[in-house]
Amino acid sequence: MPPVPPGRPRRRRRRRLLTGLPAVVLLLAACSGPSAPAGDTAAGGPSASPGTGDRLPLEQPRTRCRGPATEATLVRFASADGTSLSGVLVGAGAAGVVLVHEYPDDLCGSWPVADYLAKQGLRAFAIDVRCFGLSDCPGGDDSGRVVEDVAAAVAELRRRGVSTVALIGSSMGGSAVLIAGARVRPAVAAVVSVSGKADPTELIGIPLNARAAVGQLTVPTMLVVATNDSITSVEETRAIHRAVKAGDKRLTVLSGPFDGQHGWRILYDPTGQKPTSAAADAAAFLTAHTRN
Repeated sequence: MPPVPPGRPRRRRRRRLLTGLPAVVLLLAACSGPSAPAGDTAAGGPSASPGTGDRLPLEQPRTRCRGPATEATLVRFASADGTSLSGVLVGAGAAGVVLVHEYPDDLCGSWPVADYLAKQGLRAFAIDVRCFGLSDCPGGDDSGRVVEDVAAAVAELRRRGVSTVALIGSSMGGSAVLIAGARVRPAVAAVVSVSGKADPTELIGIPLNARAAVGQLTVPTMLVVATNDSITSVEETRAIHRAVKAGDKRLTVLSGPFDGQHGWRILYDPTGQKPTSAAADAAAFLTAHTRN
């Protein structure tokens, strides 16, 4: 793992190991990209002790992440079990969106997309789920309650005056938002899942069986996947699409320049440092369902 730059606190990584070396190699190659700062590309890296006493100070995304230098509101909020979570909030207005990151990344991977969505008129809230980034890490089975963190982020936006909230997640986050979209009450306005697997539980060690949940997903849903994605197949994404019960559901299968891409790279080109056409489509879907 590359060294952490001087003066930057070493951010915690989930201590649970991936099952199988091939899965580790594939997932790291697909989910770790230039949008993440040095020190954020290896799974199973150093972790702080679990619990709430090891809370790390919040940082502006322009400091802890590569990407846009936009000033964000730094947020500490609590999940249902009291776990302290971190997030960055950018944009204004009554329509909001929660962004849920990949494994083993943190909110830095979603930060450029959050900044872009804020420029499209949404209040974008990128979060670190438990045991990642600057959020706390409880022990035992509580370390896997990621969907509750998504629900807590929705509640936090509503507490701050956002009347209509949508969800967007990538890879691990894409699976999490499909489950949260079926469970959160009051219901969210829309869900966008980018490269979300039907069930990545065995791959990442976090219980996220989206396949079992999407039969109860009735809110507008957009699924995005690239051809030849080595982590999330077009076939399983089509199966999710068939199972979703929403009357308004969309499946976008991308090829050409997107072929083989996975996760946030589908929405944001880290080389050119600009959003893609797929990001514009996702933003249009989100804004169409969040603006009253």
